[in-house]
Order: sequence, then C-alpha cells, then structure tokens
Amino acid sequence: MNRRKWLYLLWAGICTLQLLQLLFLKYQNPENYPYFEIGLIVSVALILGIALMEILVIPVYDKTSNKKTLTRIIILAANGILYSSLYVVLFFVVPVLIHDGDFEYYLSRVEHYFTYDFHNTMKNYLFIVAALYAFDYLGKEKESLNRQKKMEVELSQTKLKMLKSQLQPHFLFNALNSVVAVIDENKEKAQNMLISLSDILRSSLQSDFKKLHKVSEELQLLEKYLSIEKSRYEDQLEYAFILDEENPNLQVPVMLLQPVVENAIKHGFKDLNKALKIIVEIDTEQSLISIKNNGKPLPNSVQYGTGLSQVIERMRYFKSGDRVKIYQENEWVMVEIDLS
Repeated sequence: MNRRKWLYLLWAGICTLQLLQLLFLKYQNPENYPYFEIGLIVSVALILGIALMEILVIPVYDKTSNKKTLTRIIILAANGILYSSLYVVLFFVVPVLIHDGDFEYYLSRVEHYFTYDFHNTMKNYLFIVAALYAFDYLGKEKESLNRQKKMEVELSQTKLKMLKSQLQPHFLFNALNSVVAVIDENKEKAQNMLISLSDILRSSLQSDFKKLHKVSEELQLLEKYLSIEKSRYEDQLEYAFILDEENPNLQVPVMLLQPVVENAIKHGFKDLNKALKIIVEIDTEQSLISIKNNGKPLPNSVQYGTGLSQVIERMRYFKSGDRVKIYQENEWVMVEIDLS
C-alpha cells in the first residue's frame, strides 16, 4: 500500500474518532446534534482533510525535502498555520448552510474555534506531517536493507562463481594426471576414464552452483570420479557408499563431496603401504555426511588446501556457522559435513 492510501486511512481513523465523540455527545444530549448533521459534519471533515492533504500538505512536504532542516521546519510550520486556517474557514461553511446562511452565526463559530480549538486542527496537521516523516524513514530503511541484502547476495554469488572457476581447473588437472598415468599401459582404460571425466565436466558446467540437488545425484557424480581413480590405482583403492533411506530427498550443493574425496586420495596415499579405503556415509535422518579414509594421519596442525577450503566456503554460502569438521579418529581421517 502506497503512502497516500495510508494517509487516507489515518485521516479516516481521525474522522471516525470524531464521529464517536459526536455520537457520545448525542447520547448525553439527545436533543442536540441531529444524526443528519453529525453525518454531514464528519463527511465534510473527511473530504476537506483529504483535499487539503493533496493540495497543501503533501506537495509542500515533498518540495521542501531538499531544504536544510531549520528552513524546512519553518516552512512546514507556516504551512501548518495556513492549513489549519483554511480548514477552519472552509469547515464551518456547512453549519452556516444548515442554519439558513446566517453569516453572524458563521463568524461566531469561526471566531470561537480560532480562540479555543485552533490547536486541535494544528495537532491534526502535525500528525499528518509526522506520518509523512515516518513513511519516509521506514521507506529509506527498507530501501537500505534491500540494497544491503542485494549487495550481500551479489557478493555471495560472485564468490561462488570464483569458487566454481577454481574448482573446475583444479579437478580437471588432477583427473587428467590420473588419465596420463595409465594411457601408455592401457589405452582402452584411459579412454573409459576420459568418458567418465567428460560426463563429470558436462554435469559441472551445466549445474547451477547456487542451487542444491539430491544426494543421490551427488553420489552419481562421485561414483564417476572414483571410477577414474579406481582405474588408475586398481586394487590399491577401495571405496564404499553407505546411504540410508530415511530421507531420500536430502539435498546437497553440487560437487560438494568430490573435493573431499580428491583430497583423501591426494594425501592418503603418502607413506601408505596398504590399500586406501574411502567410505562415504550419509545419514539422511540427521542430515550428516561423513567421509573417512585410512590414509596418512592428520598432522598436528591441519592446513586446508584448495579443495577443502572450497568445501568450507560453499557450506557457508548455503548454511550459517561452521559446518565442516576434520579430525583424526583412530586410523581414520574423518571429514564431517552438517547439512541440517
């Protein structure tokens, strides 16, 4: 609802209070204030108030918006006197018409009002001006909040695009290294790896990193990536997915898990004299994902590389707080992601 409609409603509220006051006076003195006269007085007050708002109050208020504060106050105060005077002079035309155009009666009513009740009309004017100030203030606050929110969204989206632009070359470089490692010994295997790689890249390029997708779709992408690495490391790499069926519609950011698994393979094989096991367990009921591997233990001071840093930043985009935990549990290096 725009400013004018709100002002009309506020003025209608003031006129309603006037109507109730007149009806109360009618109740106390049934012989005074005929119902026709009460209705006419309130109707004139309603129409006259709206007319003066449109002709005098709102235009002057808007035109002085660029004036200095003191100058504006003086102009608005002078305008209030003019508004109140016109209101009184025009309002009492109606009672005069009711009383057969008695000009003496009109002058007495106007004089009485200017002497004893002029301040009430000024109060109405000040109420309208205060309402205009309130609308301006709230409008500016809302505009400021919307602008700030828009800037935050744009900043987050820009940051997300940067993460995506970092993720794709980083992933592609590591995956191509795996293909190169087997291309001489087994061309057919290398071809299959490239097909899987192209599928992943196609999904990555077509996906909107600002949106979520089902965890089952995320696991399909992860399966393709691990099939590439499995072709390279063969029996040295083992992996498993554990997924409950409590909440099959659980959603995750696109390609969130791949950097975690990639990091596990990159660091897990260092100084490892056994098969590297990677287990991805998804508890949909608790909205919790854990990825663990039995590779090289975590150092005392963990420093996050590009992959894990991206996972942390992307989770902050979708969820507030720290949602990624990395720790050592016995022989397992644990990465937990809280999606709740």
